[in-house]
Amino acid sequence: MLRFSLKSALYQVPGIWFLISRCRLQIEYDLTRKKTHDEVFGRAHVFTRQLLKLLGVKVEVSGLENLINKPAIICQNHTSIMDIPAILHTVNGKSLFCGKDELFRIPVFGKGIETLGMVKVYKDDKKTWRVLSEAAKRIKEIELDNEALTPYLVIFPEGTRTKDEDYKMGEFKRGMFSIAVKHNLPIIPIASYGGLNITPKGTWIFNKGTIYEKVLAPIYPADYGEVSIKEKSIRIQNDTRKRINEGLNELIKVHGNKKNLMDETAIGGNWLTEQWEKSKSRKSATTEVITCPECGQRLRIPRNVNLSITCPRTKCQTVFDHIGKE
Repeated sequence: MLRFSLKSALYQVPGIWFLISRCRLQIEYDLTRKKTHDEVFGRAHVFTRQLLKLLGVKVEVSGLENLINKPAIICQNHTSIMDIPAILHTVNGKSLFCGKDELFRIPVFGKGIETLGMVKVYKDDKKTWRVLSEAAKRIKEIELDNEALTPYLVIFPEGTRTKDEDYKMGEFKRGMFSIAVKHNLPIIPIASYGGLNITPKGTWIFNKGTIYEKVLAPIYPADYGEVSIKEKSIRIQNDTRKRINEGLNELIKVHGNKKNLMDETAIGGNWLTEQWEKSKSRKSATTEVITCPECGQRLRIPRNVNLSITCPRTKCQTVFDHIGKE
C-alpha cells in the first residue's frame, strides 16, 4: 500500500495530476494540428521541467560529452520514480521508456504515454523480448536530420527500484543486452544518485533535493569481436554493470560526503552529538543557553565548543558564530 504525507496528498499529487492532464490536452491539440512526432514529444520535456519545479527537485548532470548523438540504448540504475523525469531532463532527445502493461490502462496518463511512443512490456518474458526487439529495430532505422530528436530506448536493467540505502544495485537482466547485440545498438550507461532520498520506494512522498546523473562512456557491441550473441551479451552486461557501479561510487564519494558534511555541521548533527558525548564521558560537560541574534530562538549547546550555528527555525535560518567558553 502506498504511503502519503499530508503535503503530498493535498498539494503534490493533485499538482502532478494537473500537469499530466494539461500535458495530455496539449498533446491532443498538437495532433489535431498535425505536428510531427518530435514536436509532440517536446511536450514531455516541458512537463518534466514543470514537474521538477513543482516538487523542488534539481538535477545535476556530468559527463554529457559521452551522450552520443545516434540511436542507442540507455541503461541506468533504478532508484526512484523520479528517475524518469531525471533522464528526460538529462537527455535532450526522444527517450522512449519501457512501462508495464497496466500503466497504459490508467485514464488520461496511459493514452498519453502511448502517443509519445513509450514501449509496453508484459509479464511474459518472451513477448516482452519481441516487443523490445521491435522497438530497438525501429529506432535503429530512424534517419536523423539536423532538426530530428535522437531516439533512445531507456531501460532499467534491474527491473525494479532498489530499497538499499547504500544504492547497492540488484542483478541485471540479460534480455536487453542480447537485443543490443542483435541490432548492433550502442549502450550508454548512466549512474544516478539521490533519487532514493527524494521518493522512497512504496511511497508517494516527494522530498526536495538533488538527483545527480553521470553519463558514462558508451559501450559498442562491435568492439567485442566475433563471438556468439550469448557470450557477447554476457560480457556487455557485466561491463555495463561495472561501469555504472564505478560511476555510482564516484557520485556517492563526491555528493554523499557533501550531504554528510551538511548533516554534521547542523545543530543536532552527528559531529555535535559526538562532541557532546565525549564531553559527558570526561565528566566535564557544561552547557549554556544562547539566543539567535535575529529571531531570539533559544538554543542549548556545549559550553566548550566553537560552532558556526544555523538557526533551526525554518523562517529564520540565520547563520552566526559562537565562541565556546572554557
